[in-house]
Amino acid sequence: MKRNNLLFAHGKTFHDGGWFDATAGKPRVQVKRAKDGAWETVAELKNYPATTAKDSAEMDGGECFNCILAEPLKGWAIRVAGKRACGDNPQQAFSSCAELQAFSE
Repeated sequence: MKRNNLLFAHGKTFHDGGWFDATAGKPRVQVKRAKDGAWETVAELKNYPATTAKDSAEMDGGECFNCILAEPLKGWAIRVAGKRACGDNPQQAFSSCAELQAFSE
């Protein structure tokens, strides 16, 4: 059986953000199947920790999250989307990514 998966590596955690706020849902894997196509959610990072806007759940950076996709996909672009965190600065929010890989075995 073939396995199709995506690896997302969290980037750096800062005092004022750098992670996803998972209170409204886990980060989503989205694909754009054509250059001018719409973004489509195909999976979520189910093992992403229970973070909040101000609490990174002790993620430092480089933590990897694997997502197995239900079926092989062909696409123009892929991304991980979710609510950005603000840490101790509610005037802004951001998330970071160290690495994003897609595999088909």
